[in-house]
Amino acid sequence: MKNSLIILFLFAISNLQLSAQEFLNLDFEHHVYKGQPRKWVIEGEGQYHGWVDSLGNPYSGKKSLAIRLKNGEAYVFLALPANIIKGKAIKVTGFVKANQFDSLQIMLGFKDPQGRPKLVPLQDPVTNQWNKLENQTSIAAEYNSDKLLIALIVIGSGNINFDGVSIEINGTAIGDKGAHFPGPTEDEINTLNRSLIPIKGLNANSRLDDLKALNKAVGNPKVIALGENSHGSSSIYKLKLRLVQYLVQEKGYSMFALESPSIEADVINKYVTTKEVGTIENILSNLVYPSWRTQDMIDIIEWIKHHNQTAKNKVQFRGFDMQDKTAALNRLLVIANEHDNELVLKLDSITSELKREQPDLAKAYNLAESLQKYADGLNANATPTYSKELILEVKRCALILKQNLGLSLHLKSRDEYMAENIQWLLSNYCSNGHLIVSADNSHITRATGKMGQFLKSANGTEYLNIGFTFNTGSYAAYGDKKYYEVHPSYVGTYEYLFSKAKVDNFILDLRQPSIKVIVSSSKGFRSIGSRPQETTQFSETMLSDNYDLIAYLEISTHTEMK
Repeated sequence: MKNSLIILFLFAISNLQLSAQEFLNLDFEHHVYKGQPRKWVIEGEGQYHGWVDSLGNPYSGKKSLAIRLKNGEAYVFLALPANIIKGKAIKVTGFVKANQFDSLQIMLGFKDPQGRPKLVPLQDPVTNQWNKLENQTSIAAEYNSDKLLIALIVIGSGNINFDGVSIEINGTAIGDKGAHFPGPTEDEINTLNRSLIPIKGLNANSRLDDLKALNKAVGNPKVIALGENSHGSSSIYKLKLRLVQYLVQEKGYSMFALESPSIEADVINKYVTTKEVGTIENILSNLVYPSWRTQDMIDIIEWIKHHNQTAKNKVQFRGFDMQDKTAALNRLLVIANEHDNELVLKLDSITSELKREQPDLAKAYNLAESLQKYADGLNANATPTYSKELILEVKRCALILKQNLGLSLHLKSRDEYMAENIQWLLSNYCSNGHLIVSADNSHITRATGKMGQFLKSANGTEYLNIGFTFNTGSYAAYGDKKYYEVHPSYVGTYEYLFSKAKVDNFILDLRQPSIKVIVSSSKGFRSIGSRPQETTQFSETMLSDNYDLIAYLEISTHTEMK
């Protein structure tokens, strides 16, 4: 499904540490593999491509950023950390020109990760001459996000070039320092080798001895989040299965919660917690997102089911996403028709509104809010047709329905709603109060506005996250190809640093004082997600601000979608 502009702006851009003299590649002179610009991140929808181009008479210097679109949308990002912009005025200027274009929209924007973008469109008609594009804003002293995003946004079809960017904070130019890309020092590599915890294999049948070395680093927090920089890396999911085995068998975790639609996952939970046999086809259909319809996810599900056959405390399988309201609404209708006439009436009013040719989503949301209050007031003692378990199911379905409508109205972000659902699972379904979360790195991170930030705020030290990355190989994604190429890491990325370690696969505790020194600077960190990333695969990140531990794999092999 095509994301909205606002949702795309919330894509994973991590913290950037910079001083007034920091190099920001404002003239796009520096690039890496396949002409991708350093420092800047390119995302988009539809057919788009961007690269540093030496042709086309650049506005300044020898190169400019070229973007080609065909019924596409491209977003070129740069992030400024909050500490240099709070209480100050920001002005950004750039120059664009276009050719062979059709109905191009070109805008320059600021975006608080917790708010809506402030966009300025190109005022003059698009031409094949350099046109000035400028935007400015003031940042409140009490600004509470960790960064501000600057982005060029291009929508439509055509070829454009972008160049000559300047950024001023209170009238002082920033980002003009000369480029310097130092590789890791011998001391840094030695520190890395002394501190890492080797992973001896990815085979799920391996002994857990190597993972027991994680005991001190992991502890026993209520919520452990396992990330991934690509939904299509089989290698990551093989390691995740080993970590799930370790956390369940050695630490007693009792729930695996996946970044997957909530209500549909109940079918999978019934499969793993009961003697019901079921079929793989039925299981796959309830995973919903194609990224999870893989043998690797089936292996996790089957291991949990096998474990539960003899375990005293069973492990549940749950979802926590709310992007589809259909399953929640349908389940509520079934329950209402069997148990509750008043609930039937409330659902009828919501469905009637949603079936209108132009539904009033605000009205539907208010009706869903009333429905949730009704569900929260249900009591098994006062309403004997309900069991305690059924009441919990009604409450959760009502919550998902309200969240979905709230998401459509932009009342809260998907990340905030997902964090709410994890907290709900923790409070209502998790038997011993300890659960494992599996989601994209961009959700588990502690960056402003992300699910991990909300979970950290709610749980404090009882939230621990492990980011996952890899160096080479392949990954699967939503696209025309069976698999895609992992772009090589380069000097100035964390993956390049990690590739110098003495072992191929390891886990690293970023909170160690000696390690924190080498992960507290801004470097590129691989970010792919569910779509093919043929353009930028790295975004500027300060790992120590975003993750507690990192799991590193030298080689990724792609998943096989069923």
